[in-house]
Amino acid sequence: MKPKERARSGKMAIWSRVAHVASYPPRECGIATYTADLVSSLSKEFPDQENIVIAVNDREAHYNYAEEVEFQIEQDNEATYAVAGDFVNRSGISLVSVQHEHGLFGGRDGDYILTFLTKVSVPVITTLHTVHLEPTRHFKKVTSQVAAQSDSVVVLARTARRILADTYAVPGDKMRFIPHGAPKVSRRIGLRRATKRRLGLDGRRILTTFGLINPDKGIEYVLEALPEIVDTYPDVVYLVVGESHPQVRLRRGEGYRRKLLRMVSNLGLQRHVRFHNRFLPFEELIRYLLATDVYIIPYLNPNQIVSGTLAYAVATGKAIVATPFLYAEEVLAEGRGILVDFRDPDGIAQAVLRLLSDRQLLLEMDRRAYDYGRKMTWPRVARKYQKLFRRVLQRRSRRQPGSQQ
Repeated sequence: MKPKERARSGKMAIWSRVAHVASYPPRECGIATYTADLVSSLSKEFPDQENIVIAVNDREAHYNYAEEVEFQIEQDNEATYAVAGDFVNRSGISLVSVQHEHGLFGGRDGDYILTFLTKVSVPVITTLHTVHLEPTRHFKKVTSQVAAQSDSVVVLARTARRILADTYAVPGDKMRFIPHGAPKVSRRIGLRRATKRRLGLDGRRILTTFGLINPDKGIEYVLEALPEIVDTYPDVVYLVVGESHPQVRLRRGEGYRRKLLRMVSNLGLQRHVRFHNRFLPFEELIRYLLATDVYIIPYLNPNQIVSGTLAYAVATGKAIVATPFLYAEEVLAEGRGILVDFRDPDGIAQAVLRLLSDRQLLLEMDRRAYDYGRKMTWPRVARKYQKLFRRVLQRRSRRQPGSQQ
């Protein structure tokens, strides 16, 4: 496809055409949502820049993409990574932004992406959504090579910078911290109650967990905590919002969700738990978050370095109870949330009861989370990415033969 032209005052910006390599809606995954939000925000903040997408399709799946998707990579077909690199080189693209997660790409530990990175001749910025603290030798090698073939590496948590430097030998001056983006949501008195009424939840105390459901979410430990919470607050309802992760469903079926449903029945919690087995549109998801009193993130992986659901809960100003995975320890520091042990139903129950019994504490935690979340709104994140785009392109330009800079 011939590149579109956008100009301001007759002069093209040096970063006027950016290709984003990632999964993309309607594919249902966290990185697809992240990429769509980033592309949308960049387009709004910088209308003279064109953002196109090179979408990564999962196994045997094809999607009806929007017009910004100009090329598709088949996850398990290494040849398409090389062809995508050729597409970049001939399409007037100024810079490539890769949203990287090892499971997103084909090959061993996602090493097919290296075929693409080797091919492209323009600058590359890679955002690392997964950074393992104790990687296998091959995983470490792939991550190190991805970083080496990128002009800059973006991390979504400050903790990741230390891990990349210590474990993967990534130079400090190559890394940039940009927070995970989150919606810009206004707060006003009475909004929580009004939103509950709109959702048919008026008079209920709402606990919520959202996201693509898989066994690493630890939802069973919240269910085990609920009887103690319900004994004190019979009006509590726990919302589990989101469908099973498509890849988990493909490999294992709905076994985990069925397990959770059996637990609800065995514990007699039918009046206190509601499953919304859908991938919710943005507006509907925000409504559920705004109605929430306490947001719970009982993840089981202590080394999880980023969580989009936590970013959204913080941005909407929620009192949060979470297990101490790496991202939660960083984001919920300084009284922005309560951390409980992994696999600890009693700890979850005590933290939730503490918040529900002390409205002043709950509202103060809401406020601290919301204030912190203002730094993570998508317009701010888009401007940080744009600043990095400019810096990388200028640095590459100075290295070009014949440069006068």
